[in-house]
Amino acid sequence: MTPFIATNAVLTDTPQPIATQQATAQLARIAQSNSAPWLYSALYQLRDVESNGRMIPGIGDLRVEESTASKARLFFSLVTIEDLPVPSVTVVSGGGVSVVWSMGDREVKLACYPDGQAMVFRCENDEIVEPRDVDFTNLSSAGEPLQWLVRQNR
Repeated sequence: MTPFIATNAVLTDTPQPIATQQATAQLARIAQSNSAPWLYSALYQLRDVESNGRMIPGIGDLRVEESTASKARLFFSLVTIEDLPVPSVTVVSGGGVSVVWSMGDREVKLACYPDGQAMVFRCENDEIVEPRDVDFTNLSSAGEPLQWLVRQNR
């Protein structure tokens, strides 16, 4: 993946609406500033996997539904950390989305599934340290694994 560097970044296409107006406003504010280039790249990659997904014989269904992508966008809107590394956004067979932030030997993986479930995994040395369901009702805990990632690498 080519590294993404953004300054004064603005999305040309506004992302589809996510769960709440407050979350939508926060996502738009961050995406239109140069303070969080990881977010601009993540939204761009997510839009790309949404529009390029297709059914591939022998591999599976790589189409991402809007509701699945909206879960990922909702998670992005809950993250208040601006200095994250640029994540890798990929489609998972069956129509899921995987987002991976890496720093050294630590990773945080977000998985959003077509059934509405979202999980986040803290990984260290390629092993899952802590899997957990994303609790979208507890806004302060959603970005906690990413805080762990940044805190461990400072």
